[in-house]
Amino acid sequence: MGLKREYTPPVLEYQGLETVVSGGQTGADRAGLLAAEALGIPTGGWMPRGYLASDGKHPDFAMRFRLKEHPSPLYPPRTRDNIRLACATLCLEAVVESRGVTLTRELARKANKPLLRVPFAPDPSGVLRPQADPVSVSDWITAQRVRVLNIAGNEETKAPGLQQAALAFLMDVLRPLAQR
Repeated sequence: MGLKREYTPPVLEYQGLETVVSGGQTGADRAGLLAAEALGIPTGGWMPRGYLASDGKHPDFAMRFRLKEHPSPLYPPRTRDNIRLACATLCLEAVVESRGVTLTRELARKANKPLLRVPFAPDPSGVLRPQADPVSVSDWITAQRVRVLNIAGNEETKAPGLQQAALAFLMDVLRPLAQR
C-alpha cells in the first residue's frame, strides 16, 4: 500500500478590510463613513427609508457612501441588516446607554457576529476620548479577519462630541488596514 495524500487547503493570508458599513446616523456611524472615505476604503450599508438621520434626510449618501434606503423607516431593521451584512461590528460607546447601542450589542450577539465595544469617556476638560488604543482595535479587526466592518454606536445628540472624537480615533484604527 502506498501513502495516501490528503488535500490540505492553503491558509490564505488576510487580505484586509474591504468595506466599512454603517447606518449613516450622526456620531459614531457618520464618523465611520467619513474615516473610511478619507482613507479610500469603500463604504456601504443601510439607512432607514427616506435616508433618515437625526440631522435630517440624506439621499446624497446613496451616491457618496453607497448607502441603500431600507424599506423600513425605523432604525432597528437597518441596524439588524448592517450587522448581518458585516463580518463584525465595532461599537463606539459614550457614557450614555442608548437604545440603539443596546440593540446593536443584542443583535450582534443573536447573529453570532464578533463585536468589539470601545468606550469613550470625557477627559477633565469634558472632551470625549477613546478608552482603547487604536492599534489594539486594528489588531482585533485583523485577528478576526474582518473583510466587512460595521461601525455603530451613539449618535451625536446622545453624546455631543462623539463624532469628532470617533473620527480621529477611527482614522488611526483604519489607516493600517487601508494600506493592505
